[in-house]
Parts: sequence; C-alpha cells; structure tokens
Amino acid sequence: MTLISTGLVNPWSQRNQSRRHRQAAEQGILDLAQGHWKNALRHLRRAAQGEAKPLVYLLGAARAAEQLGLQRRADELLEQALIKQPSAEVAIALAHADLQLQRANDAALKTPYKRCMNCTLSIQKCCYACKPYCDSVKSGRP
Repeated sequence: MTLISTGLVNPWSQRNQSRRHRQAAEQGILDLAQGHWKNALRHLRRAAQGEAKPLVYLLGAARAAEQLGLQRRADELLEQALIKQPSAEVAIALAHADLQLQRANDAALKTPYKRCMNCTLSIQKCCYACKPYCDSVKSGRP
C-alpha cells in the first residue's frame, strides 16, 4: 500500500506549514501585547523559523524572554536576529540597550535603601525637619 500526498490532506505540507507560521506570528504578537510572556516566546520563536527576515519576531521573543527572567535566552535571540538580518544592527542594538536598561531598573528596585524613621522618606530625600538625623545615619553616626 502506497500513500501519495497531494498537499490537500497532508498537515505537514509547505502550504500548511506557512499557515502555521502565520498563525504563530499572529498569536505571538497578541500574547506579547497581553503580557503572556511564556506563550509569546513560544509562538514568536516558531514564527521566526518560517520567515526569511524574522527581525520583528525575534525582537518580540527576546522581550518575552527578558520578562520571564531568561536573560541569557534574550541575548541569544538578539544574536540570532543579528545573524539573520545584519542590516538591522541599529534596531537590534537599541533593543539590547532597552533590555539592559530594564535589567538595571529591576536591580535598582531590588536594592534595599534606608528610610528615615521619622518621616518615612528615603534618607536621600529626607524632609527638612529630620535632616540632621538623616545626615547622621548617612555618615554612620546615630
């Protein structure tokens, strides 16, 4: 028994493959916009596989990976974008700078800082009445 595919029924045909890539692209962009990072990463990576110029999908996937805390994967996706589309070096560099800035902001938010016990402002922005106390805390003298 021999099976011959005409492309009409075969789900792995080229036509169906391009349809799956298009659906993955649409769903990935929607997931990215809605903050569904894991699904966006999966769909956008799949969409990028089916494109000759996958820049938009790889940049979106890198953003999703960054949001998931997968910094190394985000960097790998940006490198892959540079390999596939070297003419988009500026756009990729801007996306990388944006990710670096986000990483710095995330690190700054995790860094604890001292608060004034009197006015509950950060010691760097203490109110005038508490200034002598906060200055002594900054210098290490209680």
